[in-house]
Amino acid sequence: MASLKRNVGWTLAGNVFYSGCQWAILMVLAKLSSASTVGLFSLALAVTSPVLSLSNCQLRTIQAADARGRFSFPIYFGFRLICTSLALIAIAVIAVYTRSDELGMAVIFAVGLFKAAESISDIVYGFLQKHENMRIISQSMMIKGILAICGIAAGQLIFDSLLAGALLIFAGWTLLLLIYDLPQARKLVQREGLSAREGLMPHFSTGQFRQVFTLAIPMALVLMANTLAVNTPRYALAHWAGDAELGYFASIAYLIVALNLVTTAINNTILPRFAVYHMTDTKKFIRLMTVGLAFIWGIGLLAVLVTFFAGPLILRLLYTPAYSAYAPLLVLMMIVGCMLNSSALFGTAVTAAQSYWPQTLNALLFLAVAAGASLVLVPKSGAYGAAEALLLASAVQMLAFAMTTIRMCRRMPANGQSSKEPISEPAAQ
Repeated sequence: MASLKRNVGWTLAGNVFYSGCQWAILMVLAKLSSASTVGLFSLALAVTSPVLSLSNCQLRTIQAADARGRFSFPIYFGFRLICTSLALIAIAVIAVYTRSDELGMAVIFAVGLFKAAESISDIVYGFLQKHENMRIISQSMMIKGILAICGIAAGQLIFDSLLAGALLIFAGWTLLLLIYDLPQARKLVQREGLSAREGLMPHFSTGQFRQVFTLAIPMALVLMANTLAVNTPRYALAHWAGDAELGYFASIAYLIVALNLVTTAINNTILPRFAVYHMTDTKKFIRLMTVGLAFIWGIGLLAVLVTFFAGPLILRLLYTPAYSAYAPLLVLMMIVGCMLNSSALFGTAVTAAQSYWPQTLNALLFLAVAAGASLVLVPKSGAYGAAEALLLASAVQMLAFAMTTIRMCRRMPANGQSSKEPISEPAAQ
């Protein structure tokens, strides 16, 4: 448990710092440019994220939960490289067909480039996470956050260009991957007695790729559907209300990251333990779930109270006085964040059990409700309608995930291993 607490601490520190830097990007854009620029950047993220979510196939999570070592890291690495390349082609096509202006097309593709670099780092993180080496992941995320702020700020201050800022982020993140992420993973491989070439070089095997794809496709659909669901209100806002209204909504909605970072730290750290406990000890599995949910809702309640009483002041200080008029929107988004984080914890538990298709059904339900509610509410209420659509959809998703998790726990063995193969808890690095 000491190693678990240490890893939670490192993961939380990395997520806090990185998420703060991601929020700072929006703050820099809000202060150095216009709400329309913030809206264009948010739209670019909303367009590229579902594509890369599908191509990522949640391989990091699957790799970290692969307690039996069914596939080696080179297989995951090679599969991720191919999928990311295909995703960039898809993003280029989408950019051409969704924007009539050349600047919008270029910004969407540039954002796709730095998100692709992040995707490659993510598969390396999965290898480190499987070995519970969360310190290296957190340090990399901290450096990545600093590079992102510097890139977007330099783009505005030096070039007065969102496109330049996005390209600078891409250059910085690619350099970080080459000189930090991969070398750190190489050290871990060498400690296991393998050569760097044997342990890290991507391997391309059609037969194994087919098996990985079969295993990962439900999780890929889950991530894509969830990403589309979260971004559907943004698409509706861009269509019916314009980039400026989208800019206000996106800047305020991003503040739920303050809640997400806690859940992400917990989920990333306990996923390998969930995988072991699922096969060895149902009581420990349920205990971890209960403690996680209590922590999420405790933090969430505090966030709702703070934003209810100090919302206008918070928005005025973080952005500009114009944002303070949207203070009630901030309270709604805090409630949405609590529900989304609860669903994420349930999803981590189900993923640890390698039960993927039930998550796909839950994610598609989430998407359907979000899309339907956005079509009805956004044209009437703008940014508030977008928040209400997410509130309804996240409540439905949370209830569906809770039911899935309860059914799964009832099927788990009361005690002892469910397999004849010995399972041991990962050794902390």
